[in-house]
Amino acid sequence: MDEQTLVFDDSRKINPWLPTAPTAGDPTEKNDEPATNGDLSDTVEPTSDAAAEEAEYSDEEVSALERQTEEGDYEVPDATANVKTRGSAQRVFAKKVKENYGWRCALTGIATRSYLIASHIVPWGHDQSIRLDPANGICLSVFVDRAFEQGHLLIEDDLTVRVNWDHVDQDKVLADKLRPFDGSSLAQPKASPPNPDYLQRRREMSP
Repeated sequence: MDEQTLVFDDSRKINPWLPTAPTAGDPTEKNDEPATNGDLSDTVEPTSDAAAEEAEYSDEEVSALERQTEEGDYEVPDATANVKTRGSAQRVFAKKVKENYGWRCALTGIATRSYLIASHIVPWGHDQSIRLDPANGICLSVFVDRAFEQGHLLIEDDLTVRVNWDHVDQDKVLADKLRPFDGSSLAQPKASPPNPDYLQRRREMSP
């Protein structure tokens, strides 16, 4: 079995372990697969917001989507969405959401930018009409974003955070990490606070 050397890229929020490229001219190395930068981000549309923030994007598409959101149009139709569009849309969405929260996690206050994710309340794949709506986003740190995405954290209409204990009780370490968040309140953004209808829809999706 061929051995593969991995290198750790601490600039990546997801999949930080990347395979090194084969040595040039090595006759034992064959690569008949398309290049994917160590993962499938170039060929498969990212499903998580963390993945989308590292996805390929188009400057031209970013500019067009920024103009669109300024006009109050937040739709990104499935018919036009691809890997690059997902990355471009997340770039526009993330900039607005993170600015609204002063570039801080709404729950922990973490301000290191490489730790911040613009998390969709109603997930990208569930409603194409609000994909760019800043009221459908919350600035969260990486761990909190993942807990929210997995349904371990629920957010009430008044922005109170609840731990979904039925979903985490089997993992004592995870439960201990999440316990301090239970009953906390999210920081209010300076604009576009979370839409209560979106929060309710998200809670209804939780297991």
